[in-house]
Amino acid sequence: MNAKLGLVFYGVLTACLLCASLATAAQPSVEDFLGTRKVIAVIPFGLGSADLDKPARHIIDQLVERLKQVDPKRKVVRFEGFSSPEGSEVTNINLSMKRAMAVEDYLRTVYHLPPTRYLIGLGVAGGTTLDVVAQRRVEVVFYDNLLNMEDAEVDKVIIDDSKD
Repeated sequence: MNAKLGLVFYGVLTACLLCASLATAAQPSVEDFLGTRKVIAVIPFGLGSADLDKPARHIIDQLVERLKQVDPKRKVVRFEGFSSPEGSEVTNINLSMKRAMAVEDYLRTVYHLPPTRYLIGLGVAGGTTLDVVAQRRVEVVFYDNLLNMEDAEVDKVIIDDSKD
């Protein structure tokens, strides 16, 4: 009886180790995550501006219900800010981030959505074929949550615009 129990234990242990090694090998990569990128909206901005004009607010208004329905366990939402090539690299990165923050702030203040989206300022997009005006934008992007990213519990958002 002990030999049978030992054999069963060995079989279960082997199966567990095999499953664990398969699970580790099947971990998605950052490249896999980025490969699921789907732009759902483009919000335009004026030259050197992070202000939302009426057409930009209208685009955001149309997204609200869709954003409310996002299951963060399945999708990651990012606001990816961009700028056109005028200005220095640092200026463009700061401006592109301020644009992403403007979209997030509008959703929080007007629609009381929690700050569960990821913001990123990318500056000038390399290799783009867009004209200069079209480069001044925020893209609202969905990604499959392959990396099991979790929302941070945030009660308030603090923005530090100070220069170092």
